[in-house]
Amino acid sequence: MVCMKVLIFVISVQLWIYLSQGTAKFGNLKCDVLQADLISLEECRIKAINRSYNVVNVKYILKKQILEFQLNFKLLKRERGGWHPFLYDINVNMCEFFKRPYKYVVFNAIYQYGQKFTSLNHSCPYMPNMEVALMNWSLTENEVFQKFPVELGVYAAHTTWYTNKKKFLQMNGTLILE
Repeated sequence: MVCMKVLIFVISVQLWIYLSQGTAKFGNLKCDVLQADLISLEECRIKAINRSYNVVNVKYILKKQILEFQLNFKLLKRERGGWHPFLYDINVNMCEFFKRPYKYVVFNAIYQYGQKFTSLNHSCPYMPNMEVALMNWSLTENEVFQKFPVELGVYAAHTTWYTNKKKFLQMNGTLILE
């Protein structure tokens, strides 16, 4: 009988913690173009809607054709002593990803968060003067905690983009879960 009460209490506390999770908002965003002859940065900012809600806007214009590109995605968590790797460090061939997203299960789950906000949605090639954008992208705490039940804290996403095995873009940002 006591075990059953303890079990009900533990489940109730875990459910309360899960349902009372706070807000998810972006902390900062940095975009670095490493090959200015390949792309130009038009916009890279976080737009505050109110105190607890903001959106990300990123826009690039391609200057040259891109026939293939890769993405390295790292997730980090801020803890005592600085930033530490957290769960993912993924390399994705983006041309192949758009042809066969099922091969990249984890990255596909992450991509689903921003899919409806981005123009990066087809396989290679990407042509000159094409706009690549992620506009008005926001995260709600339900989206984050539903697929990735993580604890509250500060997380960072680091992305490095490559074409022909050369870095051409880095985008880094933080996500605050309070």
